[in-house]
Amino acid sequence: MKSEELFEHMSAIDNEVLVRSEQDGGNVNRGKETGLRRRNKILFRAAAVVAAMFVIVSVAWIVKSDLFRRNAGTENERYLSQYLLAKAEYPEEMKIPSVEQYRNADGSVDYEQYDRAYDDWRRKVRQGRSTSTSLSAVVRNGIAVFTEKSLPKLFAEEAGKNRVYSPTNLYMALAMLAEITDGNTRAQILKVLGTSDVGELRAAVDDAWKTLYHDDGAITTILASSLWLRNDSSVSYIKETIDRLAANYHASVFSGTMGSEEYNKALRTWLNEQTGGLLEESVSQQSLDANTALAVATTLYYSAKWDQEFMGTTVKDKFHAGSGDIECDFMKQTITGDYYAGDRFAAVYKNFEYESNTLDNMIFFLPDEGVSVEELLEDPQVLAMLGCPHEQPQSKFITIHLSVPKFDVASDSNVSGCLQQLGITDAFTSGTADFSSIAENAKDLYLSKVDHSVRVQIDEEGVKAAAYTVLPLAGEVMPPEEEADFILDRPFLFAIRTMNGTPLFIGIVENP
Repeated sequence: MKSEELFEHMSAIDNEVLVRSEQDGGNVNRGKETGLRRRNKILFRAAAVVAAMFVIVSVAWIVKSDLFRRNAGTENERYLSQYLLAKAEYPEEMKIPSVEQYRNADGSVDYEQYDRAYDDWRRKVRQGRSTSTSLSAVVRNGIAVFTEKSLPKLFAEEAGKNRVYSPTNLYMALAMLAEITDGNTRAQILKVLGTSDVGELRAAVDDAWKTLYHDDGAITTILASSLWLRNDSSVSYIKETIDRLAANYHASVFSGTMGSEEYNKALRTWLNEQTGGLLEESVSQQSLDANTALAVATTLYYSAKWDQEFMGTTVKDKFHAGSGDIECDFMKQTITGDYYAGDRFAAVYKNFEYESNTLDNMIFFLPDEGVSVEELLEDPQVLAMLGCPHEQPQSKFITIHLSVPKFDVASDSNVSGCLQQLGITDAFTSGTADFSSIAENAKDLYLSKVDHSVRVQIDEEGVKAAAYTVLPLAGEVMPPEEEADFILDRPFLFAIRTMNGTPLFIGIVENP
């Protein structure tokens, strides 16, 4: 929907509210008076909890490439359409051919035709992506700054538990928050994001969204944003800001009755659609109360296959958790790759299946004996491998016997406290927060909370590479032979990186 149409629709809603007020009062003057009193009353109530920001994140390594689709005309689409003012557009990408498309009547596969179709797909995808693989330096450096500042603070509160978060998703959400704030409130957010220019950030986020977006069936990386407005006249939204959110942040815009079960259902429907249903339990707890002036929701959905699957090598073995030994499934494989020997850890990465000039990977960090996994959160060499400006540890290209436990880890947290520790304080303070970029009558608006929910799964098909085996080694000493065991049989750190080293997700596995 065009901006003009969006605001004509919003104006029509405002006019309808005033007309109803006039009818209730019996004359025009009394109607206007009633409307004003109603507006003031709502704003007064909104002083308690008026702005809510929901940051819902999802990551998963799923083998089925057709799990997550935005099919127009589905029941969910029809339900959301009644609240939709503007819908974000996603690029159409050529899908990777499926073997099933070339299966003959007798069950055999015409691999000659399949290989021809696959080569054609790969050639066309690479051509289409040849100019869009370099992430903006503003975003790349900004995510690095944010990761280094936030990583130890976000994970410190729940030591001993599985923890996971998405620095990229939180960065994008805070960028939207900067867009709807002003003054010192905006300055605090920009500082945490590593910039001082909201215009520069705006352009960089748009570029990053287009660069990171993949939905070709081999790798799926989808960032989504939305803005949830109330459909009465208690808040006067600013047209130019909503235009920018739609254009630069690819945000869909919704309008409905705050606090109603129907509108809350719409929010939950959107979140589940954007995260492939992986966070359904967490999403079921999300709601907007009647005093909410507006809400922002961002998501990140990720899906990839290993570049070499673990084929028939999964065995039961012991994982030495902090609470005691547990038995779990370990995926084993032998690969050739870079083995990193940090001062206090060893690290190995494994590639995902790649096409279209995209080479994402997953890094596993194993602390040395006597070193806790929490100690790695501020380790300069670990941060260097997460894209931060530090010197990376030495590496050696060798044969690695890899052993990785299958895991499914999730985190649900309110990260408001962490963000305030980082320096974003004004946004959470009534009377101090400056949300004048999104609403004319924004004096009492403030941020009530920031919910961040993440889930990561890996299994045999979720990767393709040889096998990696975890082995505690002395940090400063390279393995003496041309091969090494790398066995992740105690708490470890992991990260999912894009081809340029930007961390999409970081997590700690205490108990697989």
